[in-house]
Amino acid sequence: MKKCEKKRLIDKARKKFTRIYPCCPHESLEDCFTRENDQYIFWFNTDNKSTHTVMGDASDPAEDVKVGNDT
Repeated sequence: MKKCEKKRLIDKARKKFTRIYPCCPHESLEDCFTRENDQYIFWFNTDNKSTHTVMGDASDPAEDVKVGNDT
């Protein structure tokens, strides 16, 4: 995953939630990414300690990203 794609997903999460934090045991937001088939998934926590995700299309970096809660 390119650094600019990571930044795009992190920026999208910050726009919606303002304060975001790495999920344990990670210490950096850069370490909170996975790829599932054709989706990049960015996992993060918010102030209320809930986990959320932002997903982006791995096959098309220009594709808009989706923001959701991890349920």
